[in-house]
Amino acid sequence: MNLRGSLLAATVAAGSWLNMCGALAVTMPVAGETISAETMASAEREFLAKAIAQTPYSALVVHTRVDIAPIHNKSAHPEAADAVTEERHIYHARVLETFRGKPASTIRYEMVVERGEGAEIDTKPQILTLCLGPRGLYWPGTGASFDAVQSSVMLARLVARETSSLPSRGYSQCN
Repeated sequence: MNLRGSLLAATVAAGSWLNMCGALAVTMPVAGETISAETMASAEREFLAKAIAQTPYSALVVHTRVDIAPIHNKSAHPEAADAVTEERHIYHARVLETFRGKPASTIRYEMVVERGEGAEIDTKPQILTLCLGPRGLYWPGTGASFDAVQSSVMLARLVARETSSLPSRGYSQCN
């Protein structure tokens, strides 16, 4: 099954389709409609497929630790020069399987958040989709972490394999 067919199979229950340009189009339920567990699972598979296609790195990982570093304001105003309003969360993880990107046994990626925001790590395996910048891997935002259920792992393998042969049009989830 090709990428278009596998995405369609994974998302048809959620009311999604590939438009004429091959882009994934999504329809959401109207107000008042009930969303079933099956529809939610289908929507999550759709977001996973899009996230893998729209980022340069994806892997099945287990987080091992997180470090927090303050980001000092580089403002021209002297009174704000030492203010800390953001933090850099640096996550470390053991890689169980690389779907897309350079294979490695461990990874480190960063996330910039508001000061004081929680930095909890889940030690259960999960699928991550990450961007690559001058400082290395970084978190692209919401929708970059997925439960590592068997159907999602299989979909990640398929989408990564299918998109690896396509020319890169840029990674729309990355800045």
